[in-house]
Amino acid sequence: VPDDDGVPSLAETETKVIEVVLERLACGWSAEEVHRQHPHLSVRQIHSALAYGRDHRDELDDDIRRRLDSVDRMREASSLSIG
Repeated sequence: VPDDDGVPSLAETETKVIEVVLERLACGWSAEEVHRQHPHLSVRQIHSALAYGRDHRDELDDDIRRRLDSVDRMREASSLSIG
């Protein structure tokens, strides 16, 4: 279910699909481990998020790139204001 910004979230939660996918990629967690870390999510919801991630990989990769670019811009702005 996309939120107001068009970012897909798990139904009946405020958890974004990208958050589940990134934890799987970054930490190598299984769906069961994601569930242990986020008990408010069902294993079924987690599998659904991971399936969505597989089916929409290009979109999520673009979202990850945008987020990383945003972090880089914030870092640069922060270092300029300190320096």
